[in-house]
Amino acid sequence: MFLYKVAEPNEALIISGMNAHRGAEGDAAGLGFKIIVGKGAFYLPFFQKVRHLSLDIHEAELDLDCVTTQGIQVGVKAVVIYKIADDFQSIANAARRFLEQEEQMDVKVHNVFAGHLRSIIGTMPAMVWVFMTVAPPATGSRRRRRLGTRATARAPVPARLPRR
Repeated sequence: MFLYKVAEPNEALIISGMNAHRGAEGDAAGLGFKIIVGKGAFYLPFFQKVRHLSLDIHEAELDLDCVTTQGIQVGVKAVVIYKIADDFQSIANAARRFLEQEEQMDVKVHNVFAGHLRSIIGTMPAMVWVFMTVAPPATGSRRRRRLGTRATARAPVPARLPRR
């Protein structure tokens, strides 16, 4: 007795079990499971298992304390927005890594991006951070030309920075 399952527009069906790996040659060869996106498929209830893999956009928030090369501690807030790509190989990789563990996907992505962000910030000098966060003052065209900006409003400059 066959049953029919239809994938939602924002998900992929992963069918594993008896004869599930038989599909088109090339991409599907040797996977051990069948990937269904945007259509339906028949499956055998006791011999094959159907799982759902969400293709929605996910979000992970980062709030880190990092140290620059000069030993200055910097607080960084960031948001990472990611999703599983719609191509066959990306869905197959995500199915191998995150199938039935989608709630842990945000934690794992958070840890990966936190490590990358710490590495990037750790190589940056502190003065780069100051110029990224504080807009240059509007007066003093020489300073604007040197920084390459066209600021129209005067931004407060922290007292601990030397004026040039």
